[in-house]
Amino acid sequence: MLAGPLGSSYDSRMAATRRWWGGAATAAAAVWIGAAGCGPTPPVAVATANSCAPPAGPVVSLPDTIVLGDSPSVRLEGGAVISPITRFLESLLGVPLVRIDCRGEPIPALATEWRPNPTAETWTFQLADRSVDPAAIRAQWRERATAGGDWPWSEIVDVSSGGGNRLVVRLRRPFLTLPTAFADPALAVAVPTLGMVARIAAPSADERNVLDPGSSTAVDLLFSRDPATIEYARGRPEWRVVPLPPDRRYHLLTPVPVVEPPAVGASLIEAVRGDASEPAGPAWWSTGDCDGRPDAPLPPGPPRAEIGFLAGDPVARALAERMVALGIPPTPPPTRLRAVPLDSSALAAAINEGRVAAAVVADPTEAPLGCLPRPWSTHARFRYPLLETRAHLIVRRDLGPLTVDRDGTARFLIPGRP
Repeated sequence: MLAGPLGSSYDSRMAATRRWWGGAATAAAAVWIGAAGCGPTPPVAVATANSCAPPAGPVVSLPDTIVLGDSPSVRLEGGAVISPITRFLESLLGVPLVRIDCRGEPIPALATEWRPNPTAETWTFQLADRSVDPAAIRAQWRERATAGGDWPWSEIVDVSSGGGNRLVVRLRRPFLTLPTAFADPALAVAVPTLGMVARIAAPSADERNVLDPGSSTAVDLLFSRDPATIEYARGRPEWRVVPLPPDRRYHLLTPVPVVEPPAVGASLIEAVRGDASEPAGPAWWSTGDCDGRPDAPLPPGPPRAEIGFLAGDPVARALAERMVALGIPPTPPPTRLRAVPLDSSALAAAINEGRVAAAVVADPTEAPLGCLPRPWSTHARFRYPLLETRAHLIVRRDLGPLTVDRDGTARFLIPGRP
């Protein structure tokens, strides 16, 4: 069960989540988290099903209501980007068939085993929780069907029972390895729970205020991208700070090629506030079926002088302003570049209609359901990587156990729950 104020994008997504999962309440549990997590340093290896889980620590009961800080620096969502706050709340509402740990390996969740048929077009999952049968999963997934489809994931053809509490999923094409889509919240399953309430505290002008245990606004967990807040928490013995995996990759979109693309490195990282790094590895949108470079030419018209970015995103603003300072993309005199904040729909329209010289946008670093729709596609023919950013989880030291998935989802390890 959820309570508390949040922005419209967040509220609409969580309203859909509540419809998907029938308003399922979250389970009461004991929680503890280790310092390693899935941050820049390798996680601690332990002899459990999840090699990314921190070593076991003291078990403490959670209160009936756990208070989550509403952090403006983290809550921002746009395009396909989902905030860690949303992911955390979704993890309380349902359990996926599998989870993808911070090393990218599938680990058991609702399913204890999985295997493909000889053609790899059908996958069978052995369910661990007999309170949830294949028919119930099929019914839940059908309720979440996407527009124009029968299932939440377009690759699904049919879902049936294989007997012995086994779920059989037939796909449109072969997948030689387990599709990570089965770890996505869209395919999570509501399970019987014990009724813990997650309350979202009202935002504070200074995030550090909610980290004072004696404050009336004190919280149990806070996701933050604010360097001052993170540094403050590191200096307080009652808090543990865990770097999450990078979850946003920023890039420059242009309708025409840039002769001298922006150099990725320290100068861009220094331009932003927060934990940023150079993009690591190939992006999901540039590989395989996700390579959807548009073919539409730029419509004729006067030179464009604006670099658009999502309003309210300080990282996008700083990067757009750095592009202006560098003169990227170059424009003929007397045209002078300027950075222009736009809301999500206006930014997409400006890109698709060729009304900006370039745009700084963010996509999620992980896309379990494959090629997520992005509103900027018609004329954004060239994409130049800039940097990645991560949030940090600030959590009371007496709470646990908790682990972190590949996509940055922080999850309680609830006894008796997959």
